[in-house]
Amino acid sequence: MNTTRIQVLLNNAQELQSILLKVATGTPWHEKDEQYSSLYRKVELEIEEFPGEGILINNPNPFSSLRAAKDHLFSVAGQYVPRRRYIYELYSDLINELDHALYQSQTAPQRENFLSCLVEKLHHLTENFQELQEILIAVATQKSNLDHEDEGYTRLYQETLNLIRDFDGIGISIDNPNPFRYLWHWYGFYKAEIGSYAECRQYVDALYRSRIDAIEKAIHRHQAKNTSQEALIEDLKHRLQNQNKSRTILKEPQPITLASQSSQAAPIKERWAFLVGINRYSSDFDSLKFCVKDVLALEKLLKELGYTVVCLHDQLPPDDSRYPTKVNVEAELTRLIQAVGSDDLLLVHFSCHGELSNHQPILVLRDSRLPTLQRSGLPLTELQQQMRQSKARRLILFLDACRTGVEMGRSIADPEFVRNAHELAEGFALLAASTSQQIAHEDPENQHGAFTYHLLQGLRGQADLSKKKFVTVDDLKNYTINGLRRWAVNYGKRPQEPTASTQGFGDMILADYRETNDEDN
Repeated sequence: MNTTRIQVLLNNAQELQSILLKVATGTPWHEKDEQYSSLYRKVELEIEEFPGEGILINNPNPFSSLRAAKDHLFSVAGQYVPRRRYIYELYSDLINELDHALYQSQTAPQRENFLSCLVEKLHHLTENFQELQEILIAVATQKSNLDHEDEGYTRLYQETLNLIRDFDGIGISIDNPNPFRYLWHWYGFYKAEIGSYAECRQYVDALYRSRIDAIEKAIHRHQAKNTSQEALIEDLKHRLQNQNKSRTILKEPQPITLASQSSQAAPIKERWAFLVGINRYSSDFDSLKFCVKDVLALEKLLKELGYTVVCLHDQLPPDDSRYPTKVNVEAELTRLIQAVGSDDLLLVHFSCHGELSNHQPILVLRDSRLPTLQRSGLPLTELQQQMRQSKARRLILFLDACRTGVEMGRSIADPEFVRNAHELAEGFALLAASTSQQIAHEDPENQHGAFTYHLLQGLRGQADLSKKKFVTVDDLKNYTINGLRRWAVNYGKRPQEPTASTQGFGDMILADYRETNDEDN
């Protein structure tokens, strides 16, 4: 069997899959058309030559033209997740067949050598199972970036699959319960079929649980009773067979047809905003000048843009439920989160002091005290977690506060397909006024926080440099970053670098002027 030819075909099939994924999620098809057509012809010829090698495979991709593939995908599916799932499942059988053939063509482990480190190999397998589970949960709960984890997950999945095959070679059959070779396949299944974080954890825990339990119990008995290798193997085979008979049947990902619209996202239905501005603090913190003005200006603008706005600030009476103490901030945010629907967008903005406590960014509220800041302030991680508990699939967080920055994340941009890349975009975007070690300046001339002033200007349309009549997260990020750099130079201020972190896909629309006439805009 020609290992090189198998590997070449496998690589080419995965490259075709990669091109389809890029086009399905926004890359202009004509940029990849020539590469795709050439590669498609190569794969067809390579497949035709393989029956003689004893491998019976077919080309699963009916689209010899990239434009035809793009038109079909976009005509019957309105959202990234089902398109990605379709493309992964399109190539799933071919890639699995080639991958197995590649494994068989390589030198199998010598039985004697494998048996000599059997317990070590079993421990290694369970560790891999557990690590794969952790990645699946982290991606589903957005604690980890999907694109960042994808390559490492795929490598670990392949290593685990080969290890399972090694055990099969010595007579220990451990079936692979995880059908998600790629993280985007898992993410598409999770979004379409599971939905809640609690169900996600339950599903992932059950995925490998019976195998891990069987292996750990067999090892424990072997070590406690000092049994032979043969006895360990027989005990393990018996436990695995029993587990397979009694284990709970998990929901399996069903092949997706692009005509199905049940799990697709819809354009934004309602826009909600939660704004907090605080000028005055306890004696532990200096007063600020323009935070309240920031949120009042944002409130006015966002209402004009169709947002329902909840605004807390300290020019209200202290007995008002929207006076920005910690209790009021948490209660009002909880109330708003309960009203937000799955097809809505939730924007949260804080203009206030920010401090680091135990290296963690904390938002300083009206009644916060420095000695008890962890309890009396609002940790950024808690705020993000609370936002994620909403049903909304579109979450935006603006922070005009010192020392609340995050590391710059990946960009989310491609404006060609407005509906698919923007209107149906989902995820969590955070835009902060500065890095974690910088001061967020106030701007006396414009009487706003310098960061919020640029947000306001950007949302009013200045960030729409391509004149498409709407402003996205990416537009606003670029406009604000560039504007604040110029502002700091012009006014001789210490550098203030806004930072951004984005998770999800697409580029969410924040301000939409397409239904207004030119004079109104």
